[in-house]
Amino acid sequence: MITNTNKQNVLLISTMPGFGGGEIYAINLYKELLKEQNINPVFLVAKNSGLEKACKEQTLSYFCYRQIKLPFKIRIELGLKKAIQDICTQQKIAIIHTNNKHEVGYVRQAVKNLGTNIPIIHTHHAPRPVSPELIEKTDGIVCVNTYVAQETQEQYKNFKNLFTTIAPFFNEKKFLAFTPEKNISRKNFFRKTFNVQIPSNTHVICAIGKFSSHMKRKNFSILFQACKSLIKEHNKNIHIVLAGDGPKKNYYKRLVRSLGIHEHVHFLGYTTQTPAILFHSDFLVHGSSTEGFGIIAQEAALMKKPSIMAHKTGAAGTLILHEQTGLLFEPDNTQDLTKQIALLVNNPELCKKLGHNAYQHVQTNFSNKINKQKLIAFYNQSKDRARCNLRFTSY
Repeated sequence: MITNTNKQNVLLISTMPGFGGGEIYAINLYKELLKEQNINPVFLVAKNSGLEKACKEQTLSYFCYRQIKLPFKIRIELGLKKAIQDICTQQKIAIIHTNNKHEVGYVRQAVKNLGTNIPIIHTHHAPRPVSPELIEKTDGIVCVNTYVAQETQEQYKNFKNLFTTIAPFFNEKKFLAFTPEKNISRKNFFRKTFNVQIPSNTHVICAIGKFSSHMKRKNFSILFQACKSLIKEHNKNIHIVLAGDGPKKNYYKRLVRSLGIHEHVHFLGYTTQTPAILFHSDFLVHGSSTEGFGIIAQEAALMKKPSIMAHKTGAAGTLILHEQTGLLFEPDNTQDLTKQIALLVNNPELCKKLGHNAYQHVQTNFSNKINKQKLIAFYNQSKDRARCNLRFTSY
């Protein structure tokens, strides 16, 4: 790779083996930085990871190192520190941006070995406060979750300037450029694409995400319980479509059968048809009681679909504004979620209005372009801190 000496070279690191929200963030941040005139991004990923596969599919240049996966989610990062040192030296890196907590230690060791003071920026994706270790070893922390940022800043009041809140980068082009197949009804779309039967005169609720062993992460159970009440007790004509896969998929299939709503719930599996699924749905329900942000809420908004999300989780209160761009319910409160779903089912015009508002809100405040401007400004602030040797080492 040939570097342009007029550009600021940024090393972006993302080493997780899979491909989830953090990896969607990393690859779309990389693609956004590639468009920037004054930045030359360099991408480092693990060999044979989901990100390496995505880079190959999208013909993106990248560096990689060898990673060994062991039981109990243990990973041995063979050559990660050396790869960081070599890239920093060869590419004259000005900023290092990490995406997973364990990467920061390797970066700190590499920078120390090089005898430089390269600023380290870290994106904190987790729905929990930032650890003291990250505060000590970085020059700037990007939180995707406003509540996490506020809680951490309250805990470490002297270090508020270390933090910023920026919504995740995502593949907005995929949704903005979506064009539905001509003359295909909702019923025919789901039958033709997924071989599922959905009546023409029904309300379609969409849920998208991994069926994780961490049951609260997407919390599909609360959606099923709410829909059982609406179907069995209030005779609402609704169907639920779920896109995604994961280790708990069969558990959820058994659950909906035990609730007696299996004829109304459709498991679509892993799919790249997310824009079309959202287009042919009425609204999205995101039942998580713990969430970093919830990129799917950004995606739904670009399809002009409102989201229902739990209070004080992920995008709630920032992207999802109650009764403005979507609806909020009390976390883990089935009765409240049932009430919010019924509100949209009973008021199609409200559903449409909230979806339109969500689209405008995302375009105005959460686009990749706006997020990139915020991030570059934060890069520059962090460089000043590192230059003045203002890294925090005590509390």
